[in-house]
Amino acid sequence: MEGITYDLVKVTFGEGVGDAPDDYYVIYLHPESHLVGAYRYVVSYPAYFPEGGHTPEKIMVLDGKQVVEEIVFPESYRTFMWKDEKAGEHVTNITLSDIHFHPFLPSASVIYKLHLPVYVILSFLVFLL
Repeated sequence: MEGITYDLVKVTFGEGVGDAPDDYYVIYLHPESHLVGAYRYVVSYPAYFPEGGHTPEKIMVLDGKQVVEEIVFPESYRTFMWKDEKAGEHVTNITLSDIHFHPFLPSASVIYKLHLPVYVILSFLVFLL
């Protein structure tokens, strides 16, 4: 990707773990900065796919860098379909702005009840590495 050979980490879940054990993520870690440069993923949430299956694989490329209270966030994401081992059709752009923290952090059960997309939570967690 972009002439850089990233270190890859594939995250999977065991059978019976969570609501979507067939989800997976491939995290691209920059070999020098160790920051996340992209991640590929599929979503297999049963409420969306009651007969089984999952979304087509996509890759989110993280662009730019902004630091908020010593935590690194991307400035934006670009999402592409993943086809033939490379980024294909462009799907969407996402810009992150006005990032701030509240002194109250909800419990994991509250986050679960909100049904926040796992990739949003994951992207926050991997930037803490």
